[in-house]
Amino acid sequence: MSYARVIVKKERRKDARQLQSPWVYSNQIHKAPYAVQAGEVVCFELDSGELIGTGYYNPQSQIAGRVLSQNKQETIDQAFFKERFERSR
Repeated sequence: MSYARVIVKKERRKDARQLQSPWVYSNQIHKAPYAVQAGEVVCFELDSGELIGTGYYNPQSQIAGRVLSQNKQETIDQAFFKERFERSR
């Protein structure tokens, strides 16, 4: 599935693959499409295209992003959450 891209400032991560926190703060957002709605799933990336992760975006919150997965190929849908809940048992 293809998601809108939200570009995160370079200093957000030394290495985007090392997820230090699942949160992306609003002051770390470099560029986001105006059409993205609060609660929409997006791809958080560096300018270089390096993936930080896929997750929820809310431009109206100080915690603007909540990363759910670092796998760009993974679709965030009902099956995603069902598998996560079953795995947590």
